[in-house]
Amino acid sequence: MAVTGTGGNASGSGTDNYGVHCLTANCIQTTSTGILTVTGTGSASSGGTNYGVIVRTPGSITAAGGAMTITGTGGNSSGSNNRGVLVTGAAAVISNTGSGTISITGNGAGITNSGSDYGLRVDTGGIISTVDGNLTVSATGGGAGTGTANYGVYVSSTIKTTGTGNLSVTGIRGGGDTATNYGVNVAIANGFQTTSTGTITVITDTILLAQANNINSIGSLTIRPYTATSTVGVGAGSGTLGLTDTFLTYITWGTSSTLTIGGTTAGNIAINSASTILNQSVTFLTGGDITLATTALAHAGASAATLTMQAYGTITTTSAITAATSALTILLYSDFDANASGTISIGAGVQSNGGTITVQGGGGTISTASTFDNLTVVVGSNTITLGATFNDSGNLTITSGTFDVSATPYAANIGGNYSNSGTFTARTGTVTLNGSAAQALSGTMTGSSAFYDLTLTNSSGTVTSDCERTGWVAGVDFNAAATVTNNYTVATASVKVEYESGATYTINNMNWNGQAVGTRLYFRNSAITGTWLLNVTAVGNAQTKVSYINVSRSDASGGALIIASDGTNTDCGTNTNWQFDETLTLGIDSTSKDFGTILPGANPSDQTSTLTATSNAVNGYVIYAWSTQAMTNVRFGGVTLADWTGTNATPTTFSAGSNGFGYSTDDASLTGGTADRFTNGGAKFAGFSHTGPGDPVADRTAPATAATNDITYRLYPSNTQANGDYTTVVVYVITAAFP
Repeated sequence: MAVTGTGGNASGSGTDNYGVHCLTANCIQTTSTGILTVTGTGSASSGGTNYGVIVRTPGSITAAGGAMTITGTGGNSSGSNNRGVLVTGAAAVISNTGSGTISITGNGAGITNSGSDYGLRVDTGGIISTVDGNLTVSATGGGAGTGTANYGVYVSSTIKTTGTGNLSVTGIRGGGDTATNYGVNVAIANGFQTTSTGTITVITDTILLAQANNINSIGSLTIRPYTATSTVGVGAGSGTLGLTDTFLTYITWGTSSTLTIGGTTAGNIAINSASTILNQSVTFLTGGDITLATTALAHAGASAATLTMQAYGTITTTSAITAATSALTILLYSDFDANASGTISIGAGVQSNGGTITVQGGGGTISTASTFDNLTVVVGSNTITLGATFNDSGNLTITSGTFDVSATPYAANIGGNYSNSGTFTARTGTVTLNGSAAQALSGTMTGSSAFYDLTLTNSSGTVTSDCERTGWVAGVDFNAAATVTNNYTVATASVKVEYESGATYTINNMNWNGQAVGTRLYFRNSAITGTWLLNVTAVGNAQTKVSYINVSRSDASGGALIIASDGTNTDCGTNTNWQFDETLTLGIDSTSKDFGTILPGANPSDQTSTLTATSNAVNGYVIYAWSTQAMTNVRFGGVTLADWTGTNATPTTFSAGSNGFGYSTDDASLTGGTADRFTNGGAKFAGFSHTGPGDPVADRTAPATAATNDITYRLYPSNTQANGDYTTVVVYVITAAFP
């Protein structure tokens, strides 16, 4: 069915020249699923009140499931009230049942200073409704000059769906006085309403609301600008489409649904809101930028909710996002259209009360030290750079992109799990795992994502009752290999760490100290078979001492010996290249050396002792030597052979033609003076001291096993030296060297 009407007397001055006027019940009706089309155009008579389509009490236009389309255009008159579509009075109805849809297009008109030229007006008592079919309204106000109240849509009754149908209202303000012309003006509760499962979409550049539940959606609610790039102000934020804190109290949406403010064609969104809208789920969506400033955006709802910010451009927050009573899931998605034009700048705290916080899309900065909880970074090939110390009471997950602590660098403190599938740029910064419950580390922690300084302070978990895993609960659990290019510090009492069996942990240096016997650190393998692999670079004195640690199944053969020999540590077995016991030994190839019978002026061959030493002391060892007496004639005890004149500090060349008894060492890096003083330019000799502990003849500066040095003895008698057998005793003493 199609009905078309045009108001008459276009050239006159009369009023009430309607295109279509429905004044009786079911004046226009379809009783089956046929399509119904109504088109009305008001007259252009100068008197005004020339409606395109009017439904007046008790009139109704009804359909029984077929599509209904109504188009009303007000007369283009210099008079006022030239409305496109008017539904007025009790029982004035436009309705469709079943799955039937309604589409209403209303165009107000008017010239000169015409006013009150609504595109669509639904007065008190009037109703426009569908059940399961969608209801779509598009209305443009008319008017011109100084005309006022030229609304696109004005409602003082109800436009609604009662089933699964969705409601969409587009309101475009007319000409005339912009201060009083709104695209949408809702003056009554439930002016726009869905009562079952339907959603509501309101599209307008300007809106005026008057009381609670003006817009009442049982499902999701969307409010977005009509004109592309039109700005949106939320709360006290500045924008063409102004959604003040008061207006925000006048809208409702489903408890498990979402309020969406803006759209992909919208301009910048400025948020400065003290409203409680965040007690439910809210999305801010724009083709421009989003700024949050001045006032914290707070979630205090009893149920978990979601906050989403999606911007083709940049997201900037200088005011906090908070959650107090339940979890808030947060998505901050800049560069939403992925054209590399958007970034993110987080300059204030983002707290989710246990919900996940996701930074996605464009790169940018996090320049607040306020605590996050559960931050996820998903920025593709872009980079998030720290501009302040990073604190996260929950998880830090790098899904894609780079998380850079910056050249400063800033520390990162993490209270939950750490997972990296992108890149973590540590520079020279410190990462601290400081949680109070179990924390896991997974993903890439080597190569370009290696840590520089890694510190563990989490003392949660349960120690084992044996040397394996009985009763074991780790406080910190490595699920993959890791590299620490500087210092790996575990110096908090009672920290319990689990390492992945077969994974390699490459460390420059470490500081492991459980502080006391009752608060030892516990290191365990992830399985009761196999080992975790440890590769430490620092050797000997450069390696920080290990104290108060209980460790098992650690294979450190890939790096330096782990010095754990201060008596405070527990070897729980299957540990390789760990030194738990003090070892200090000195061997000599023979306890006697024979120059034969000494004859005047005859130089016997040199004699040599080979010393073999082992020490696990952090700084190695020093061997000292002294003789109990000068070389003395066995028969004539008062006859001695002079000591060589060189000293240990300044040894000298001992050539034929010189006389005396002395020694040389092949140690070219000897303590006690110039390191190569005995070897530089050929062997140099010194006379023995005759009191202990003597002088250094060999040493090592790091733990050593079976290290050897040769000590050479030289005896040259003078031409007047008494012949016979001569004797002395040389004493060697080894001393461990500690820091």
